[in-house]
Formats: sequence, C-alpha cells, structure tokens
Amino acid sequence: MDKEGKISKASILLMIVVLIMLIIALAEIFSIIGEYMAHRAFNPVSIALSLGTILLSVYLLFQIIKKPKDHFFEAQRITTMVRCTSCDYVTAREFEKGDYVLKETGTCPKCGGNLIIYSIFREVRDEE
Repeated sequence: MDKEGKISKASILLMIVVLIMLIIALAEIFSIIGEYMAHRAFNPVSIALSLGTILLSVYLLFQIIKKPKDHFFEAQRITTMVRCTSCDYVTAREFEKGDYVLKETGTCPKCGGNLIIYSIFREVRDEE
C-alpha cells in the first residue's frame, strides 16, 4: 500500500501470482491426499515442497497486505533558497512543486527587486 492507503498495481499483480502459487500447492496437496487414500505410494519430497509453497504464499500475502514501516523511508526535507537580484535579501522556504534554479518567484519585500531561486537542497540529518 502506498502512503494514501491505496493498493498499487504491482501489489495487485504480486497478490495474483501468490494466489496462483497457493492454488497450485493446494492442488498438489489434494493429489497427495488422494494417492494416500487410494493406498498408492507417494513422494515425501512432493509433500514438503507443497507445504513449503503454501507457507511461502501465505507469508508473501501478509507482507503485501500489511502497511510498510515508515522508519525505513524517512520523508526528506527539501529547502529552496530565494535571493533578491538587487539587494542582499535572502530567505529560505519549503520546496514547492515546479521550483527550479533561476526561477523568478516574486518581488523583494525590502527593495521591490526581483526574487529568484538560487539554490535547492536536501537537508541531511545526522545519524544518532
């Protein structure tokens, strides 16, 4: 699931593949049970592989469905630095979609000159 709680297309495709694996493994288990009921010899390796496939399928389904932990992917803070072309006025603000270096963003509150974006950077947090 993404941050908004919607299931992505890749997750849906992976769920379908896991469900197909689960169906095939269950069919194999039922085939083995049928052989056992008919008193025919059956292969213990086949049982182990089928049970392993079922366990793997159930595990993958739980991993797909559960919400990802946020501590692995921290939201990065991106800062935009804005400078006046006429005076020494400089300010920092949060990055906005559409920002790029040398973009004019308005007028200077100090002198009325043009404000341009002169720097965009990601703030690095020190590891504890």
